[in-house]
Amino acid sequence: MEQDADGNVTQTIYLPYNVAELCKAGLDYFSAAEIANNLKSEFDTYFLNKYINFETRLDADTTLTESDKEVMKSCCPTIDDLKGKGYIFGNSDKSGIIYTLEFKNVIAYYYFNMNYNYTKLIEELNKDDSITKEHFFSKDVVNSGTSIYGAETDLSSELTFSEYVTYSARQILRAKGMSDEKIESIVPKQYIYRYGTSSKRLHSNADKVFTNDGMYYHEWTIDVENSTREIITWRTYAKTNVWYISALCLTIALVGILSVMAIIDGKKQKNKENIG
Repeated sequence: MEQDADGNVTQTIYLPYNVAELCKAGLDYFSAAEIANNLKSEFDTYFLNKYINFETRLDADTTLTESDKEVMKSCCPTIDDLKGKGYIFGNSDKSGIIYTLEFKNVIAYYYFNMNYNYTKLIEELNKDDSITKEHFFSKDVVNSGTSIYGAETDLSSELTFSEYVTYSARQILRAKGMSDEKIESIVPKQYIYRYGTSSKRLHSNADKVFTNDGMYYHEWTIDVENSTREIITWRTYAKTNVWYISALCLTIALVGILSVMAIIDGKKQKNKENIG
């Protein structure tokens, strides 16, 4: 997930299943290509169903006017964005299936991804679940939650998204007669969740933080067995009143010290003149 300074949100899902890895596991090229296409078809169906769920919910949303519904739809990805951007057949490190979802604002992002009508969504987003940690000169506003991998899927409430991806891949590979040992060598045990922001004031419990083209990226490694790993972020805000009072006290103290020094210096100068 990446949010730029203008509020646009880009959500990219990359599933690193590639033909080269399937061939390394002992499949011939044509069998590997068939499995790759089966995987793509499975995940395409998942995201298309997600879009259908969004459209159905939006059409039935009585808390939005018809014009507002059109605005919301224009701020969310199109159905073509959810068909996967193809499969790279070869040895590229980036072989896999990529879905890129573009949202024009963060509300559209949440509406698309959360199963709420607009009024309920705003209520949920307005809940103050943050924790404020006070320091003398600043305060931290802390938020916590889970990544996309810990979210329940639209297809089965018993599986998180990462569990669904792993389960589906295992089923498709097993249907081609691949041994469990080979399957476990292909199916990822870990996923990466990356959040990008233009704000340098955001801090987190991420495993890795880096910058690129003016964006600040926070990256977590998510184990399938721990797909609901807690994602913690916080922003630090200066306590302006404390800073102003401290600056005023320092100024008064400095003026007082300089005044005393000036008085002492004046007395010394007067004593010298009297002696002379």
